Amino acid sequence: MTRGMPAPANLFSATHAARALWLCALTLASGCGAAPAASAERDVSSTRASDVRGTVWVVAPHPDDEVLMASEALSVAVASGAPYQIAIVTNGDFTCARNGWVRQHESLAALATLGVTEDHVHFLGYPDGWLSELSDVPLAPIPRAEADGDCSMGSTTYGTRGAERSDVHSALTGAPAPLTATALVDDLLALFTASPPSEIHLPHPIDDHPDHAMTYAYVRRALERASLARLPLLLRHVVHAGSCWPASDEAGGCLAPGPELDATALPALPPPLSGYRPDQVIAADPARRRAAIERYTTQLGGPADSSWLASFARSTEAAWSERLARGVEGPLLPRGAFARSSHANSDAFRDTLELGAEASHSSRVDASRTLEITRIGSRLLLAVHADGLERVSRSLEIASHEGAMRLRLYAFPDGPTGAWMIELHGDAGYVMGVLDARSGAPLPE
Repeated sequence: MTRGMPAPANLFSATHAARALWLCALTLASGCGAAPAASAERDVSSTRASDVRGTVWVVAPHPDDEVLMASEALSVAVASGAPYQIAIVTNGDFTCARNGWVRQHESLAALATLGVTEDHVHFLGYPDGWLSELSDVPLAPIPRAEADGDCSMGSTTYGTRGAERSDVHSALTGAPAPLTATALVDDLLALFTASPPSEIHLPHPIDDHPDHAMTYAYVRRALERASLARLPLLLRHVVHAGSCWPASDEAGGCLAPGPELDATALPALPPPLSGYRPDQVIAADPARRRAAIERYTTQLGGPADSSWLASFARSTEAAWSERLARGVEGPLLPRGAFARSSHANSDAFRDTLELGAEASHSSRVDASRTLEITRIGSRLLLAVHADGLERVSRSLEIASHEGAMRLRLYAFPDGPTGAWMIELHGDAGYVMGVLDARSGAPLPE
């Protein structure tokens, strides 16, 4: 059954109790195993209210991104005893050539090298390569490998590992989810409600991979709906940028992956984003990162020493921080790093537009920048033009919008480098973002 549908009478009590026990385990509420379902849920609420530290969350698009993005942050949380949780959105099962059941095992093996236990890992079980095409209408069955390796067709979430020993939606409702954006956001919302985040490590929306960009979008939509006493700090990580990053030099030239990169810091992003520097950089243990990465055997593509994946085994871990605040009109919006007000960028440029199935719209952001938005059927394209030159662009499927699309555009100046973060919001919340980082100067220390 899907969320929001009445449960069959003979299943309701069992499903409700299972959900309560799942919430209880996630929040580590004391004594909940012997309590009835309603009491267990009350215990969860009191635990949530008293959890002043909040939880460090890592939300990864695929099994391996949790380590590529935030292995050091997880190691620190484990060593310090801080509460932490990991959500892995897809099973990494793009076509039958990649076995999602195997990749769940690989993630758990990699995380174990960091001291992470399975009870802190949550597999949502959505399909790899399809996150940008999810809508409120379920996807038709798509090819995926079964546990025995046979190729079949699947139309729901799935899994047998992680804290739930199933996919998250099955633990919540007693049945796997249809492949919809609505169900995915519901699952993230349930996780964040049960264990409120103080910070979330997640992909940066400028990441080249659509699954990464959309994972950021789904987290933003879940936070939009969450009733949290405090909004978390978002720590945005890039995994895909250009043809070879981070196996690249400071000028963006490609380097051969190898252990000789281990002692070096993550390089700048390739042009045109080389001036957009992370403001959160921590020292990392390359050997520990490499040991974890080597557990993803199906993704290495050969010897670990020559794998692009191993080029993430570096001496630093980097992120771009973001604080959200409730905007004047209600949506959650970024709070600029240099904003003087506690409100969400009240001075940000704003435009409202409506796009048909084949339409374009241009918005002047400032004296030198124009944002061009084009819709071609189910694909939405954004391009920033600065001084007549296209700087940064992004395109995504927007499968949930078949008719006219109503959008709100926000543009946020991000400090003295001349960078602007530009966002589009639709009826369901955040849609997509694009960055213009035209200055080559790094952010001040």
